[in-house]
Amino acid sequence: MIFIGYICAVIYGILCLLVSFFAYKLGLAKKYTRKIVHILVGFEWVILYHTMGVGIHFLLVCLLFTAMLLVSYKRKTFDMISSESDNAPGTVYYGFSMSVMAILSMIFDRFVFAFGIAVFATSIGDGLAGVIGSLIKKCNPKMYKNKTLFGSISAVLFSFISTIVFSEIYSLNLGVFDAIWISLLAAGLELVCDKGLDNITLPLGVSVFAYSLMLAPETENYIVPIVLTPFIIALVSAKNLLTKRGIAAAV
Repeated sequence: MIFIGYICAVIYGILCLLVSFFAYKLGLAKKYTRKIVHILVGFEWVILYHTMGVGIHFLLVCLLFTAMLLVSYKRKTFDMISSESDNAPGTVYYGFSMSVMAILSMIFDRFVFAFGIAVFATSIGDGLAGVIGSLIKKCNPKMYKNKTLFGSISAVLFSFISTIVFSEIYSLNLGVFDAIWISLLAAGLELVCDKGLDNITLPLGVSVFAYSLMLAPETENYIVPIVLTPFIIALVSAKNLLTKRGIAAAV
């Protein structure tokens, strides 16, 4: 079964790249062909969990893809997912985050489900936020740097949907309000980070938060400050009220 998992993971990864490649050849802009891979690759979690389970093999696949993405980034191997912007290392950061969450899943019981929630919040929530945010031009003001209003709304909506669906499929004890808090945190972490760093802060932040909601009831006492923190950081930074060191000290 584990061998089948490796085969399926590689085949699915190749299919994601092929879909992006053909879309690029048909004239779709890079910012969208990158998002195709970004959105589709999250379903690797489903393949790995159901064929390998939690363990070293899950981690090895994540490390393999991270290494491949790093080589691709350095050598511009896959033109359809490459970028000359500051966001260029984002795919590498995503692979790194998945590797870290795979390690945490080996240490903490049931963390793998928080891992899955974070993956889909990143792939679907963050991925579709970028697509919708760039497609809607009218009445779509920028909220922080290059992040737009409809992009952030999309991040909340699709992160919420993916969390609810995931929770139902895997029978997790997450209610509607839990999904709302998770989706708001995901949108906030996506909003406040640039240069592709949201592919680290979003999955890691959401996974730890979701895991706490599932297994530590006292987390409910801290929901508001946790969820509001990235939005406050964005506001303070946009208004130049504090330096980056000042923001870090305040947090």
